[in-house]
Amino acid sequence: MKPTCIAIAGIPTSGKTTLGRALSATTGIRFVDSNEFARFAPLADPATFQTDEGRLREKARMRVIYALNHAVVEAYIEAGVPIIIAATYSKEASQKRLATTVERAGGTLKVFHCQYDMEDEAEVARRLADRATRNDLVAGEIAITASYLREQMARTEGIQLPHFAVRMEGGDEGTRLAVARAIEYINEK
Repeated sequence: MKPTCIAIAGIPTSGKTTLGRALSATTGIRFVDSNEFARFAPLADPATFQTDEGRLREKARMRVIYALNHAVVEAYIEAGVPIIIAATYSKEASQKRLATTVERAGGTLKVFHCQYDMEDEAEVARRLADRATRNDLVAGEIAITASYLREQMARTEGIQLPHFAVRMEGGDEGTRLAVARAIEYINEK
């Protein structure tokens, strides 16, 4: 049986880390969050995103983070070990690189797209506050704002790979339900 890469995609605050940790705890599969790689590619001042040079620097920074993420995926899959990863994957090019990496390493890819009601301003505020107080930010990762989330949504190209949409809502019970549905999808042929 081919080892599986379980990729969890979605904008910041969509529940990728929550789902990844819960799936890992349930399945025993190693979970790697792309946020862990931010320390290797520190972010410049977000205000610089307004310049052409700032946008180019951010594009290069994200390429470094995804390259590290994909190197980990390739190493695990080549070793015959399944892995769970979480990253935004808002661009078709990064999704294609992931699919190519998994295929080249001889594995199968299962993609989950985490979502929630972005129109609910109270929910957006709650998620931003939760993220800020969890101390999950690592060196180089930015503190997310509502305006940043809106910019991310405007720039996202959607998930082009075959995937399963997961609504990450409803607290602990919602997470348990999402994990159960995710495991069903993982086990589908």
